[in-house]
Amino acid sequence: MFSVPINQTGSTDIVAAVPNKKIRVTSMLLIPAAAETLTINSGTAPTGLTGAMSLAAKVPIVLPFAPSIHGEHRGYFETLPGDKLTFTQAGSVQLSGTLTYELVN
Repeated sequence: MFSVPINQTGSTDIVAAVPNKKIRVTSMLLIPAAAETLTINSGTAPTGLTGAMSLAAKVPIVLPFAPSIHGEHRGYFETLPGDKLTFTQAGSVQLSGTLTYELVN
C-alpha cells in the first residue's frame, strides 16, 4: 500500500506508471479551495475512470479505505495495466488531500 499527498493546481499526474501494473485507488481525501470540476483518469490519452465531478468549494470528498474481502483488497477504481493515474481539472483551483493505492497485476 502506498500513499501520496495531493497539493496541486491544474491537471497533473498523481501516480507514475509502472510497467504491467494497475494502480488501484483504495482511499482518497480531496478538498478543493474553490468550486472545480475534476475527472480521474488512466493514462495520457486519457481514459476516464470517473465522469466529470463537480466539486463544491471547501467541501471534502472522502473515499474511506476500501475493505478487503476474503483477503483481497478492494478499491474504488484502477488504471489500465502500465498506465499512470492522472487528474484533469477544468480550471486551476487548489486541490489538497491524500490518496492511497496499491499496485496490482
